[in-house]
Parts: sequence; C-alpha cells; structure tokens
Amino acid sequence: MRFRYIGLLAAVFLFSVWAGFQFGSQADNYAYDRFFRAYRPDLRKPESIILAIDEASLASIDRGMAGIRRPLAQALRLINVAQPKAVVVDIILTDRRDAAADRELAEAFRATPHLVLSSLLMDDPQRWENPRPDFAQSAAAQGHVYALPDGGDAVTRAIPLDAHDAGHERRWAIALEAFRISHGSGIPLESPDDLEVGGTLIPFRRLGDSRLMRVRYFPPEMAEVAIPRIGLKRLLDNPRLASEFAHKVVFVGVTATSEVRDRLFTPYGGHRPPPESKFTPRPSRRLPSTCSSPMCRKAGLSCLPRCS
Repeated sequence: MRFRYIGLLAAVFLFSVWAGFQFGSQADNYAYDRFFRAYRPDLRKPESIILAIDEASLASIDRGMAGIRRPLAQALRLINVAQPKAVVVDIILTDRRDAAADRELAEAFRATPHLVLSSLLMDDPQRWENPRPDFAQSAAAQGHVYALPDGGDAVTRAIPLDAHDAGHERRWAIALEAFRISHGSGIPLESPDDLEVGGTLIPFRRLGDSRLMRVRYFPPEMAEVAIPRIGLKRLLDNPRLASEFAHKVVFVGVTATSEVRDRLFTPYGGHRPPPESKFTPRPSRRLPSTCSSPMCRKAGLSCLPRCS
C-alpha cells in the first residue's frame, strides 16, 4: 500500500511538471498579452525613422523590387548629407542584378557611415544568405532577421538576440547591431543572463542555444508617431525631406503589403505589416548609462520584413 501511495505521488508530480510545461508558459503569455495591451508607453522625441519602400514607391519604379537598387542609392545619397547616426538596410541583397545599378548602390554604401546590412538564415542545411561582397565590404555590421513566433499560437513575443548557422557562425539580431553601431559600442559583453551594450544591460531568457528577448510593440495607433516613416518616392520627389533623417537611426525596408513575406502576429491581435509587426525590444537600464532613452527608441529596433 505504501509503495502504491508513493507511486501515485510520483505520477501526480510528473503530471504537474508536464502540465506546467504544456500550459504554464501559455498562461504566462496570455497574462503578458493582457498587461501589454493595457499599457501605454510615453511618447518621446523620435530617435529613429523608417525609409519605407511602400506601394507608391514600388509603383513608381520600373520592375518594382527588381529595380529598387538605383532609387535606393539615390535616396541614400540624400540621407547621408543629413548625417544619420546609422543606416540599417533590411533588404536581402545576395543576388546580382543590373550591373550599373549594383555599382551605384555599392558606391552609395561606401559613402554611408555606420551601415548595417541584413543576413537571412536559410534551411537545409542552415546557412547564412549574406549580402554580395561588393555590398558587404562597406557594412560596419551584418545582423540576422530571424523571427521566432510562439509555437502555441504563432504570436511573436520575443526575438532571438543571436542566431547560428550549421557551422556555428553567429549573427546578432539586426536590431541589436543597430543599437550597438549607433552608440559606437564594441562587441557585446556576455554573461549567463544578460548582455551589456554601450552601458545598457539587456536581459534575456535562454531557449536552447538562443537568447530570447521580449518585444515591446507600440500600440497600433501610436506606431507611426513613435517611429515616423517617409516613403522612398516621397523623399526622391522632395529632397528637402532628407533633413528629417538627421541624427537618427534610419531603417530601410519594405512596407508595401504586396511584397511582405513575413507578416507576424502580435499581442494586439491579428497580423500587421511592418514596421509595427517587427520588434521594439525593451532592455533593462540597471547599469549607469550615458543613453538618454531605452534601446527601442535610440535605435528604432523595428526590423522590417524580408524582401529580396
């Protein structure tokens, strides 16, 4: 009888552990979502801005995204005059296109200080799809654009701060690289529970080899005020708008819904196109820091969707 009782206790214990893994994290996520939707962050002066490749921009370009490189080079030349803190190009640039347009974009990249380019993690086998060498040589950093939606409900609540390919080559998240480069910081200082970048402490949760960091999205009605955007066509039509990019972290990416390949579900319900759907992480500021605002405002941290 005694052994049957001990066996019953053991079975109850194992079931409790299993149920905790199965349902505990889900309950935690739903509680997080409820709190998240009720919270309204303070709006501060924007310190990042989006150069948006929107529907109007694509409609004005011959062959759409296939012809984006020359207009992008023209826009970068205008923006560089305004002296942005950093320029983050969230477009995959692996293939060869028109030779003249490629040369023009490469020249624009060479003239762009604090340039961050994106790498895409491919499967079978896992490998990095990197920018072409003539583009990559001008980059201060390359960051990954890998998303990790929750396996239970497909809501993206966290991003992996780093990712590895099959050869264990690591890339930091493009948002983290944008923050690091815009602060003139070196390699992140790592500990078992957090990273330190530019005097800011960034906590994370380990999941296997990944370091996960919670995402703080702006509410839909606040997103474009918190992180303004200017369309590529608008800028080219009115070069005086380049002054809006002065001393900000500039994110270049596709916002045209016809080209978006990875619309993500958010705690606000439904899915949204970028930039709102792609990550405004919130780090801790427990360390003394010269930063006047958190990472998501300093570097924008609005990674945009994939489009080659």
